[in-house]
Amino acid sequence: MESESSKQFLSAVILAGGKSSRMGQDKALIPWDGIPLLQRVCQVACQCCQQVYIITPWPERYQEILSAFNYQFLVESNSGQGPLVALTQALAEVPSEWVLLLACDLPLLQVEIIQDWADRLNNIPGSILATVP
Repeated sequence: MESESSKQFLSAVILAGGKSSRMGQDKALIPWDGIPLLQRVCQVACQCCQQVYIITPWPERYQEILSAFNYQFLVESNSGQGPLVALTQALAEVPSEWVLLLACDLPLLQVEIIQDWADRLNNIPGSILATVP
């Protein structure tokens, strides 16, 4: 289990604003083992982070599947301009020392891997701006 100290300064940002044009339907809502992909990612993030943010231009699409979780929507103001623009907006709005960036379509995301990475953040020098699990 991760330490509470790492959880206290770590927020997750989940990107859920893509057009899913290659999939033909909203990727965030595609079920994997009966659970929508976004719901799976949100569940893992909520176990590893103090706060979870979902950036999307369509918060109403996802409210029902996420009702059991503690999260906050960030309404994407520049919809359709890509994930880096959405990340830039999210970073401007998220008051956290560290931000875990996640896509909404990670069906194999595991709590243990994210927790291990989060625990390692406690030992990263202050001069480091980013780290990859």
